[in-house]
Amino acid sequence: MQNIVYDITRRVYYSSPRFIQRAAPYFVPSLRQFKKYLHELEESQWFSPKQLEELQNERLRPIIQHAYENVPHYRRIFDDRGLKPRDIDRIADLEKL
Repeated sequence: MQNIVYDITRRVYYSSPRFIQRAAPYFVPSLRQFKKYLHELEESQWFSPKQLEELQNERLRPIIQHAYENVPHYRRIFDDRGLKPRDIDRIADLEKL
């Protein structure tokens, strides 16, 4: 089965216009990422409300850290309120902003 998919992919690639061939390497990592996210979504649809909240809180932390370090607007909001990213640990903490 894997060889069939490989052969089809290869034929599609080589029969595509050059600009598609040049763009293809940029889409392959995106497809892998898409499959990962799709798998996570399929699994999370069966999560309990508590599990969903835990997942949201887990995903929130790196977003808050990124916003603080890279977005001047959010850096000012944090600084004006005397907050650090570690102070926003849960979805409920967003009220502090």
